[in-house]
Amino acid sequence: MAWRTLLSFVIAVAVAVAVAVAVAVAIGVRGRLCPEVEFVPDIFRSIPASALLPPFLVLFGTGRRRRSR
Repeated sequence: MAWRTLLSFVIAVAVAVAVAVAVAVAIGVRGRLCPEVEFVPDIFRSIPASALLPPFLVLFGTGRRRRSR
């Protein structure tokens, strides 16, 4: 069972890295996109990480499901 969790984690990280690299390359290649998207990280940088945890838990959940007997 633990290997499924590890596999899910590895796949999620791989997908996140691939998307992040693709977006970063697109922004880097098109220099005029940088000022247009620059405000997004600035907004999240000004919010403490502990304040972002509750909304993310509500949106995405903990990943644990109730087991019925």
